[in-house]
Amino acid sequence: SITLPSISDSVQSTTLLAIITSFKTFSLVWVLTGGGPNHATEVVSTLLYKTGFVSFDQGYAATIGFTQMLLTAAAGFIVFRLLRRRSGRVTA
Repeated sequence: SITLPSISDSVQSTTLLAIITSFKTFSLVWVLTGGGPNHATEVVSTLLYKTGFVSFDQGYAATIGFTQMLLTAAAGFIVFRLLRRRSGRVTA
């Protein structure tokens, strides 16, 4: 039988990739709705695009992008630490 400790590395890498991919969702939303009526399907990536290339507010768009990068890194770090702690490994 397969136990969770034996597949913890696979679970960790899949979770991290899912988090990173969720922050990169742009093309599907942009092609289907363009942000939707009244920003109903707006995601961070489409907000960044509209701010930078439609409103020409490059400084604010850079701030949105940097914040998105920080949120992705923080979420990845938190998941990495939680899954390492559960698997019983000690990290530095």
